[in-house]
Amino acid sequence: MPRLSLAPLLAIACFGLTLEQATGQTYGYEVGGAIQSSYYLGDLGRKGVIAPQRLGLALELRRNINLRWTLASELALRGLRGSYRYAATSYPDVVTTRSFSRYLLDLSAGGEFHFFPYSEGERYLGTRSWTPVLGAGFSLASGMSDRHLQVIPALYLRLGVKLLLAPRWTMHAGWTLRRTSTDHLEGLGKEERQLSQPLGLTGSSGWKGNDSYGVWSIGISYSLSPRQSLLCK
Repeated sequence: MPRLSLAPLLAIACFGLTLEQATGQTYGYEVGGAIQSSYYLGDLGRKGVIAPQRLGLALELRRNINLRWTLASELALRGLRGSYRYAATSYPDVVTTRSFSRYLLDLSAGGEFHFFPYSEGERYLGTRSWTPVLGAGFSLASGMSDRHLQVIPALYLRLGVKLLLAPRWTMHAGWTLRRTSTDHLEGLGKEERQLSQPLGLTGSSGWKGNDSYGVWSIGISYSLSPRQSLLCK
């Protein structure tokens, strides 16, 4: 009687497990919203993460690639404000404008890395219901200033955490730093331009001398598009 070899069966099982780890996510998409608080980091403002805040709202869409990687996009309406009162530097009296306040429409796209394999199911793959998240990407903000449309490209870095609340429901919170391509985040008007160089100095060229802004965020998302598992549970 011929012997049955287990090698082909093991090879098929290992291939299926490897493929499940590469693509294994219970759902393909996450859609949700977030409440955000933004703060300005420029020439006219307090340095650091504790600064004057403005509330904003965001719509979010994520595409789950596998247990570790996610493509993330966001459309947000966020406010920014700065004031001489919060500045760490004393400015000359010639600077007549001492504060600014504005709103920006912000569109971003990037990727997120899960430190732990994150999924609602697939526990045999070592998945968890929570994970720290590291994200990066680019954004394009726009807003009206001095009757002109100002477009502001930026690069961003995000630190956060995701937590499974219930089947299909995820809570996420995080902090994002956006480094813009402009030193005129305050605006384009004559008075706002005083705020970009309050000491009358030319400043550094390139990204080093540009303005930034940070964002605190907390939100909830709902998972869509269930995927069929490659292995029997």
